[in-house]
Amino acid sequence: MAQSPPKQAPVSAVKKEPAPAATAAPGAAPAAAAAPAPAKAAKTPKPPKELKRPRLHKFDDAKIITVLKPGSKARGAADRFSVYETGMTIKGYVDKMAAEPWQRTAGQTMADIRWDHDHGFIAIEDHVVPVPPPTPIEKAAAAAPAAE
Repeated sequence: MAQSPPKQAPVSAVKKEPAPAATAAPGAAPAAAAAPAPAKAAKTPKPPKELKRPRLHKFDDAKIITVLKPGSKARGAADRFSVYETGMTIKGYVDKMAAEPWQRTAGQTMADIRWDHDHGFIAIEDHVVPVPPPTPIEKAAAAAPAAE
C-alpha cells in the first residue's frame, strides 16, 4: 500500500504573525504612503436560482367567470363567493375585492379564484359557460330545510 501524504492543518488553524510595524526615527521624514490595494476582480454574476416549485397559474384579466354552484361556501368565504356574478371578468372581481370592505390583495383574490375554479365552483373561459343541471344529491340538499 502506498502511504498517503501527511495531513495539513486547516487554514483557519494556522496562526499568522502580524507584520512588524515600521518605526520612524523622531526627526525622519514620514514614510511614503502604503501602496494602494490591488483592484478587485469584477465579480461574475451568479446564475438565477431555480424555483423550488412552479409558479401558480394566473388567469387572464379578460376571462369571464361563470358561477356553477351558487351558495356553495360557508362563513367568511360565502361573503366573498357571493360577489361572483356570471359574466363578470377576472379583473372586475379583483377590483371589487380590492375595494371596501374587502381590502384584499390581488394575490389573495387570485388564490380564491384558483381554489374555486379547481374545486368546480366557478368556470373561467372566454365566454359564459352553460351551467349543468344540479345532480339528484344537490337537489335533495337544496330541498332539505336547514337544521338549526
